[in-house]
Amino acid sequence: MNNNNNNNTTNKGSECCSTCNSNTSNTPAAAAAAAVPHKQQQQQERRPPRQPTAVVSLNPRQMERLRSVLDQEVQIHGRENFPTLEIPLHALIVNVRRKLRDAGIAVKHVKMNGGAASFVFAASDSFPYSDVDLIFPLELQSDQDFERVREAVFAALLEMMPSTTNKQLITIDTLRDVYIRKMVKVTDGQDRWSLFALHNDYGRCIELKFVERMRRQFEFSVDSFQITLDPLIDRPNDARLVVRAESMYGDFLQALYHLNKRLIDTRNPEEIRGGGLLKYCHLLTRDYSATANCRDMEKYMCSRFFIDFPDINVQEMKLLNYLQNHFGNEDELKLDYLQKLLCVIKESTVCLMYHERRQTLSMVDHLRQLLSYNMMLYYPQQLNAATLYNNFNNNSHYYGGKPRRYNHHNNRHWQNNRNGGFNRNASHFLSVSPVSSSTTNASSPAVDEQQQQQANVATNDGRASAEQATDAVVAPPQQAPVPSSHVPRQTLLYLPPNATQWIPVV
Repeated sequence: MNNNNNNNTTNKGSECCSTCNSNTSNTPAAAAAAAVPHKQQQQQERRPPRQPTAVVSLNPRQMERLRSVLDQEVQIHGRENFPTLEIPLHALIVNVRRKLRDAGIAVKHVKMNGGAASFVFAASDSFPYSDVDLIFPLELQSDQDFERVREAVFAALLEMMPSTTNKQLITIDTLRDVYIRKMVKVTDGQDRWSLFALHNDYGRCIELKFVERMRRQFEFSVDSFQITLDPLIDRPNDARLVVRAESMYGDFLQALYHLNKRLIDTRNPEEIRGGGLLKYCHLLTRDYSATANCRDMEKYMCSRFFIDFPDINVQEMKLLNYLQNHFGNEDELKLDYLQKLLCVIKESTVCLMYHERRQTLSMVDHLRQLLSYNMMLYYPQQLNAATLYNNFNNNSHYYGGKPRRYNHHNNRHWQNNRNGGFNRNASHFLSVSPVSSSTTNASSPAVDEQQQQQANVATNDGRASAEQATDAVVAPPQQAPVPSSHVPRQTLLYLPPNATQWIPVV
């Protein structure tokens, strides 16, 4: 009896405990606490995804950077003995805009694009940029409008020349040849715009774009920013300015993330003229990294590049101009750029026949070898010759399938028709005769004949030693010569800091 009572008591106690526990768990506070995670999950599920924002307003830090860019002096170098034009960037913009309005062209607004605009938004204080693109949206209804724009640009350049210049004797053709590096006019169905690239010897590219419509206004997300400058130019001392910027990529925050993380991304590269191939390799050279999406698009970049520039001579001219416009005298970066371009073309070109692909690879590699050799000649103390020698020979595709002996007396690049006036004296700079010709004493024919023989022997020895020295620096492997129909069209010239003569360097 007692055991049964104890069991009943125990069962009742356990039932009571379970009842108490269940009542405790069913209290309002506990139910509310348990419902919080479930509500948060429902809110997250119901929350709409972030909508891409293309337009933003500049914050105070970005405004300060923009002012610093507009206040800096830009240099427009003149060829021959023409003076260098130095003017603040905001003064250049005001001058061009005023000349356009004087010509009866209504300028809607002025925008900044390119590396300068990316510098304004970059998180790093040491963000490098080498190009300033200025966009002037306006109406270009006829060819006469294009001509008025051209005259306005040249009138602005003429006004910026020093007061000591006799401006009445300077024509538009003279200004074009002296201060303009490139002029482009596009008037097809979806594009109607013109471009003037101002000359700068240091690769600080300044471009003026006059646009009515442009189908593709950016190449990659990191250079898709456009800043409207009119409020800051019209009211530079206003402390409450609102300056807006737009990312033509479509998503400003995503483009800003790519910029600060140094990532390369784009959309539809087949829409870009040239496919963006040269710009893509430029970003790789500047230590940007391609996203997986962009690496998959390399073949589209190469395909569009070879569609737009099918001829090998046009490809070479396009490459030479790009190097000169964006790298200036940065020879080491040029060398790295050519190496990366060579690798991308080699790995991602699928649209060319074998001989066309080989011809392009040979052209790029020849430019790389020529630059490497000239760097070894004229920068022996600053550069490691062994490193350049390895870079010169490894993974090389020789020009036209034929190894090249880099002797300036036999180099077709050195003796081209474009620089004939200088090439006649090339031997004076590059070789020193072992025979002195300063003495002209009279002697017998036998002595003269003996001296002539000695001079010939010494000259031959000197040439042999020079050829051995050249071969010691560069000795390409011996290969069977393969005929090639490609002949370079021109070689760019510049004067290195520690050299005494002009040299041909891409």
